[in-house]
Amino acid sequence: MSTESMERITGTEPVMQSVGGSRGERRVLVEEAQPDEYALAGEVAASGYEAEGEYAVMLRDVAARADAGCTVLVARDAGSRELLGTISLAPHGSAWADISHDGEIELRMLAVLRSARGRGVGEALMRGAEEHARAQGWGRAVLCVDTVDGPSGPHRLYERCGFRHDAERDYIGWWRDPGPVMWVFTKTL
Repeated sequence: MSTESMERITGTEPVMQSVGGSRGERRVLVEEAQPDEYALAGEVAASGYEAEGEYAVMLRDVAARADAGCTVLVARDAGSRELLGTISLAPHGSAWADISHDGEIELRMLAVLRSARGRGVGEALMRGAEEHARAQGWGRAVLCVDTVDGPSGPHRLYERCGFRHDAERDYIGWWRDPGPVMWVFTKTL
């Protein structure tokens, strides 16, 4: 896809995945968030990041991301339908795409409730995001992660999902002092 085709990713089928982890195997459904659940998806994002202040406000504003052309996916327990996590897909050229190049979709704001961690929900969201992006013709995905404390769980998750660190695209964040080193990961879809 190019900058000229920034249409929102819609119309893809929900993705059912069996996920496991330290808390046993479960079925997780990954699908596009509906407008009537944007507020809940925003609360899950803010809670997953343990965010406060302006950053929490931004994470909660799912409607703003959707209105700007992003697709917001949610993961829910297939049995209880409980919302467990969320991820946003920002097309290159959209207001929410900070680091993508032409032909890349940017994966942003992956968040999983603390109570759902260790169950494969983050990986299910990543796989679902890839499937949605691939179905819409995106050839490459990109994301970045804060590395203030060095490589951690998110780095391992992204690598497990086939993303590779692209050190040439790393940058220093400006939003706090000292600025975090942001590692950029890419994957051909």
